[in-house]
Amino acid sequence: MAAALLIEKGYTVLAGYMILSDLHLGEKSAAQRIGHKLGIECKVFDFREQFNKIIISDFIEEYKNGRTPNPCVICNQKIKFDLLFNEAVKLKFDLLATGHYARITRSQGRFFLKKGIDKNEQSYFLYRLKQPQLARILLPLGLYTKDQVREIARQRGLPSASRSKSHDACFIPNADFVEFMKMRIPEEPGKIIDQKGRILGKHKGIWRYTFGQRRGLGISYHKPYYVMGIDAKNNTVIVGEQKDIFGQELIADKMNYLDINIPKEDISVKVKIRYAEYPASARLKPL
Repeated sequence: MAAALLIEKGYTVLAGYMILSDLHLGEKSAAQRIGHKLGIECKVFDFREQFNKIIISDFIEEYKNGRTPNPCVICNQKIKFDLLFNEAVKLKFDLLATGHYARITRSQGRFFLKKGIDKNEQSYFLYRLKQPQLARILLPLGLYTKDQVREIARQRGLPSASRSKSHDACFIPNADFVEFMKMRIPEEPGKIIDQKGRILGKHKGIWRYTFGQRRGLGISYHKPYYVMGIDAKNNTVIVGEQKDIFGQELIADKMNYLDINIPKEDISVKVKIRYAEYPASARLKPL
């Protein structure tokens, strides 16, 4: 739909389809048919090798170290708005447009990433972009809801009118995370303990767990437990009651001050550690 809206606004548009894994090979012809319907060329870019080295390798390494990765965020930063944009430059195009439900505004020479108006807006997935990238990006869907986009697509006879919701980890066959990981990381059983160090059960690999998880812990107890920590060095999962998983502070690394200067003093912010969460009010203190 992004391409259709830009064509109607008078832009010269070239469609681009990225092959990031073998799973994407089957959708190539569908993308080319849409390009044909819109009267524009659709170029195919095979980034499987780069995607495997940059995204999948990081995905696996993060789980090995007891952290939950966000492959979409890294893919946007290093694949879509880096490798793909470089291909656009080679083809003499000035801007890169995507179908993200987010907005970019400009004020006093600085670009600002803002939320889209849809309730499931996607600015969160673009937070690692830099000013030079924002300067050359168009997000035509940011001012629409998904229902509005589906209706516009339906009116134009485009297939996005009936597409189902997309999922993260688009490179995992059949969305079977466990099978995907078992093929790449050997199972290393370890302990599941509570805050006092009491052994409550055993796990089959720390990569099966994420902070805040309740279901599928592999332990049976008279009250629900939640994952409140993963000790990768000792191959241990720490669990606690719901009241134990809430904290008053956290240390964040890899900060990206996208549209503000690096603060020298505490500032008020809204934060969340997962895409689907509601933002919480907080104070950001530079270390």
